[in-house]
Amino acid sequence: MILLFCEIMRQYKDRQIFAGRRDIRQIMEILDYIEKNCLSITLKSTADHFGFHPNYLSSYIKKSTGQSFKELIIMQKMCQACFYLTNTEMPVYEIAEKIGYDNLGFFYKEFEKLYHMTPQTYRQLKI
Repeated sequence: MILLFCEIMRQYKDRQIFAGRRDIRQIMEILDYIEKNCLSITLKSTADHFGFHPNYLSSYIKKSTGQSFKELIIMQKMCQACFYLTNTEMPVYEIAEKIGYDNLGFFYKEFEKLYHMTPQTYRQLKI
């Protein structure tokens, strides 16, 4: 799976969060759903999909991953941005639009917060 899941699984092992395999299976299903639908989902739609109350799902995700639902969405979008930066010559503004950012400045801010470099620098380092 993508880097998001690798990082989250590393956190699981470090923090020994799970009580059993059922918890692992359930959170992995939720993370897989987030990965596949990050451009169109909300906390409410995800909670509805899994039959949870949004508040419960929010706290369950935070407890299980150490990340909020919103943080997971941002991480997933940034993973997609990294893929496009590494594997295409698409301009940064097109990548930002493709992953749901209408404001290029906000995309840059989120990218730099996570990777501590600009998208252009990331692209140059990964080529």
